Amino acid sequence: MTLRPDALALGGDEGLAALESARAPATRAWDANRAIIFSGDCRGRGSSRLAARARAQADAFGLRLVHPAAGCAVPVLHERGLAGPGDLVAVLGLPGGQTSGHGSLVWPVDGGSLEEILRRGTYKADVPDIHRLECRGELAPAVGGVDVGLYVAGQFGPDGAPGALLEFGGAVVDVMGEGEREGMAAAAALCEPAAVLCAPGTEAEGYNALFDYDFTPLTPQFARRGKDSAGFEVAPVAEVSHAFVGRVVIGPAASAAELQAAARVLAGKSVHSEVQLWVSPASRQAHFEALAKGYLMDLIDAGATVLPSCTLPWAEELTSDDAAVATTGLCAFKVCVESEVEVYYVSSASAAAAALAGELCDPTPLWKKLESD
Repeated sequence: MTLRPDALALGGDEGLAALESARAPATRAWDANRAIIFSGDCRGRGSSRLAARARAQADAFGLRLVHPAAGCAVPVLHERGLAGPGDLVAVLGLPGGQTSGHGSLVWPVDGGSLEEILRRGTYKADVPDIHRLECRGELAPAVGGVDVGLYVAGQFGPDGAPGALLEFGGAVVDVMGEGEREGMAAAAALCEPAAVLCAPGTEAEGYNALFDYDFTPLTPQFARRGKDSAGFEVAPVAEVSHAFVGRVVIGPAASAAELQAAARVLAGKSVHSEVQLWVSPASRQAHFEALAKGYLMDLIDAGATVLPSCTLPWAEELTSDDAAVATTGLCAFKVCVESEVEVYYVSSASAAAAALAGELCDPTPLWKKLESD
């Protein structure tokens, strides 16, 4: 099938190497105003090493150059109006780049496909199987998009959706904000689909398989590496008993909505004396919005340290003796699993509750108390 991407995002060694091996066409067949190059690997590292190469390619192809400190690639695309609902976004060299909560389809491409895009504006791709996830019901207190995504990933398992497109729709998705949908898409990516699409307001049609879920009884979920370090496993947070943690991370791609949820739990309180709380927004825009609305100050007053937008060093610094809670994405989760670090992937509400208790715990009682006050 021939596809024409609406936007393009490149970065890291892989993306820059693909550009360096291609030649800028005499006639441009694609919109350079909707394409960006990240001068790094989107992990908050490598920007100095890759900056000169990125600048050279940006000049050669007439692309916009963006520093990784601006945030994660896909949120930056949407925040700057370069991609919107219904758009196809081609990405290369950007970890975790196959998810979006903004209604666009983010699709990873290889170097050969990129060269086709640069020359003709189109590329050929196999049409994936579409798994429609019809999400019915009403979410309980303290349950959010991340919990929905983790539950679905747990149902499919580590190898349950290779090469497939997971399309989330239905009543639950319709009432979610973009931040909640971002968290849902990132969590669902644990089961290794080709891409995740959040499609609010759509009907279930044109799918290869339909999965119907009633999420009314869903409780807060967590994911951790599987037994014998194979893959991952998902379970309700309420089933964990005394899982002590020393570090809690709201991020490294926290939306303003996630920061708001964490601040709601932590406002006027202090984190556990043996817990380090780190906060890393998904982008500069999420950072500034959370700052303007007071969420960041509530978190800082509770004892949080704010990291630059979308940074990953916390995961790379952990050792096998550490245990952490994080509202992380697929990229950071993989780093922890490969390092045999005990990390619990949870929602921001669950992470904030863990920061207070010093252990992974169900945030529902705290959330219900907040709603009743």
